[in-house]
Amino acid sequence: MNCPNCSHETADDALDCPACHVVFAKLKAAAGKAIGSAPLKETAGGAGKWIGLAVLVACAWAFRHLSSDAKKERAPVGAVAEKEILTGGGGVEGFTPPSDHCGYAGRVVDAALGTPIPGAKVYLDAYVATADPSGRYRIIVRSMRGGCEPFPSARHPNFQNNYLTRSVHALGPEERLSLRSANEPVERIPGKPGEVTELNFSLFPNKIPDSLLVEIAKNAEDTVVSEDASETPEPQ
Repeated sequence: MNCPNCSHETADDALDCPACHVVFAKLKAAAGKAIGSAPLKETAGGAGKWIGLAVLVACAWAFRHLSSDAKKERAPVGAVAEKEILTGGGGVEGFTPPSDHCGYAGRVVDAALGTPIPGAKVYLDAYVATADPSGRYRIIVRSMRGGCEPFPSARHPNFQNNYLTRSVHALGPEERLSLRSANEPVERIPGKPGEVTELNFSLFPNKIPDSLLVEIAKNAEDTVVSEDASETPEPQ
């Protein structure tokens, strides 16, 4: 056989190599130990890698869920998201604000014609809503110190900047025309948390509508002037 260490030709029953003097029994034992320990080392390394990966995944899962729970605990009770604060149209019915917010709802109408103004913007301090096709709007305002007192305002490009915080349906045509130059003082509108306050707006158009003038003229023609002699003062 050839020596596994130096390849010197050696007798098959030799105990050591006559050239390099390596003991075949010791060389065989050392080789067997190395071969037997290699798989164990590799296996241990592979197992450690998978264990470490599992630990990382568990830590990531715990961090995400614990952080989410902490955020939920920090969120104030009854709070609403920004997109819910800036609400669109709708009536008072079925509109219930959270316990720490005040609700405002109503209509924006043309003061000259009494018709709704779709697309009108309603402002309550920093909160904004857009009137729907029926002129209705609603807004949720966050309460401060147990109540709400926002400044109101309503705007539309086809209407004057002056506005009334009331409806004009019960007014006659002459009275509605007089609103063209009306300019009521701005006052805060108080509200209660968890409740809805009805707040209507009336805007006068930039141009007087012909239909209003016709209505005024018709009323003038229908006016009856009394000619009762008893009501005529006697000449002096």
